[in-house]
Amino acid sequence: MSTTNGGPAPQPGAPQMPGPQIGVLMQYVKDFSFENPNAPRSLTPGPQQPSIKINIGVEAAPLAENDVEVVLRLDGKAEVQGSVLFGFELLYAGVFRVLNRTGSGAGRSRTTIISPAAWMRGACERMSCAWRASISST
Repeated sequence: MSTTNGGPAPQPGAPQMPGPQIGVLMQYVKDFSFENPNAPRSLTPGPQQPSIKINIGVEAAPLAENDVEVVLRLDGKAEVQGSVLFGFELLYAGVFRVLNRTGSGAGRSRTTIISPAAWMRGACERMSCAWRASISST
């Protein structure tokens, strides 16, 4: 019994084509900014909960025939009554090699979707470390 994952069954004697492959070539912080403009006053507890806004975006750009740079953008800020407590921006990028694609532009959108899920945890850990460092240094 063979599993075809919904595709056509392979023909006996036909050459087998390798399936699509994706690999991480490198990961890096492309840009990072953390601002705490009203410190140390903004670090003291207040009577009101801050309003926190976080935006997440993903961009992909081809670097070579099989290589794609995918950039995960995280930015946000916390405010209380119009006063900024902190703001941040992180561009966390990776270069991915996509092999055995079929069709025009095949795999580019899949790379954009799959790759951030694979390493978003690393970006969030870096943001968390930066935030803890900013608190402990005051």
